[in-house]
Amino acid sequence: MSKQSSDPSSDQRSYSVDEMMARLRAGEREKRQQDEGELVTRPDGTQVVRVRRRKRRTKQPEAEARKRKKRSLKFVIPLVIGLVVLLGIALILLVAKYNSRGFQDEFEAGLEEFTGSQISIERLKVTPVKVRATAVRSEWPEGSMLERLELSELEADLGLGGFLGGSWHGKEIVASRGELQLGTGSGGVPLVRRPSETLPMHYEQLRCRFLNVRFGDERTTGVLLKNTEATLRMVEDAPTQVLFHGGNLFIAGWSPLEVDLGMGQMTSAGFEIKSFRASPKTLEDRAAGELNLTTSAAIHPGQPVQLNMEVTNFPLSHLVGTGFGSMFSGQVSSQAGSIVFGNDGLARADLRVEFSGEDAGLAGLPFLENLRTIFGDTDYVRPEFDTIKGIFRRSSGRAELQELRLESKGQMIVRGSLALSAKDELSGSLEVGIPESKVITATGRKRNEVFSDPKDDGYCWVNLTLEGDADDPKDNFKILLQKSAKETYERRDSRPREDRFDELTLPR
Repeated sequence: MSKQSSDPSSDQRSYSVDEMMARLRAGEREKRQQDEGELVTRPDGTQVVRVRRRKRRTKQPEAEARKRKKRSLKFVIPLVIGLVVLLGIALILLVAKYNSRGFQDEFEAGLEEFTGSQISIERLKVTPVKVRATAVRSEWPEGSMLERLELSELEADLGLGGFLGGSWHGKEIVASRGELQLGTGSGGVPLVRRPSETLPMHYEQLRCRFLNVRFGDERTTGVLLKNTEATLRMVEDAPTQVLFHGGNLFIAGWSPLEVDLGMGQMTSAGFEIKSFRASPKTLEDRAAGELNLTTSAAIHPGQPVQLNMEVTNFPLSHLVGTGFGSMFSGQVSSQAGSIVFGNDGLARADLRVEFSGEDAGLAGLPFLENLRTIFGDTDYVRPEFDTIKGIFRRSSGRAELQELRLESKGQMIVRGSLALSAKDELSGSLEVGIPESKVITATGRKRNEVFSDPKDDGYCWVNLTLEGDADDPKDNFKILLQKSAKETYERRDSRPREDRFDELTLPR
């Protein structure tokens, strides 16, 4: 054998790549076996490698999470139970505190500081979700613009946060019914005050579903507002607003008006009415008619309350009141009206409305029937006028129609003034104008001497005085007709027989 073939190095150089990789893997396995195993000689002389059992290294997230959760619950459950117990104890203590006499006294003191009145609360009851009271009564000092306020069945939402924190917040406090007595004194108690630091309430508004408002001496005056929904809205950095909706408005001498919407505001200067709309209560009148009240200046304690009044398509019968209402009909409007309340309250309210309108009617006065007889025209019994204007005033129970003018072109003009006393006694004077074409015949003679010669745009006039009462009005037209007929007969009887013969035989 040659020397080259027996050289080991020549065998190694002839290895293939696959063989080399196989040898490397085998070496690695042998090394791992040596590291992991142990050579053991059996009793029979054979040798084996004892392999160490390897531990599983595979991670199991779900199992680990369950273990962690179990460990956490061991600490959380007792903690939650403890917190619940503490919260229950705190709630019990707070309920006992809020419903104690001492807390109610402090609460009333805070309200007194806020309102400037003496407060008494009946059956204040506080729970984690609501605050309730059977009644709250406020009485202001003598001379204040506000005298007394009584609210019943009050409640407000509270919430657990406000209950625990001791600061009660919410949207509104609601009262079922209320009575407000307005004063007429000159006391300086302000209408708007800063909330007391000891007062835990911070609600946006106070609402009373059915509120009655009285003005003046409650023993002699009636209700100004009845069963209206009133809302006192308190917003930071803004005037305190007062809203009214529904209910009835009472004005001396008028039938009740239904309140549509009213809005006012309280400032340090006083109380202002921005708008107060109402309509006649009866359905047929309500369809056409609206009254709106405003104030041109803030209302101050001890000073007369003056309200500006505007009426639009307002029933004339309602405007002139129950006395004149049976005589006049139609719809009128006014931009110049006012109501002034003095210290005597509603009974002494002064009302003045300068009005005008179209399609007015007149009825019930005796001279209308006399005109029908004279001219043979039934339209005179209940005449309809194209235009009407005048001034209506009411003061201390006395009602007046001043500068009255009703005109129906080609038919009649009525102008003058009427008055009804507090005892319903009628007085006044009217000028009734009839077109010249109806009074003067074709021959130039008057049909009746009770009328004047034509003047004022071709009308012949007669002056009438009124008396009686609203239910049974009287005028002196019939007396004037009788007097005129007698005077005419006497004049004719004193003339020569020839003139009387000509008068009887010549056509008129």
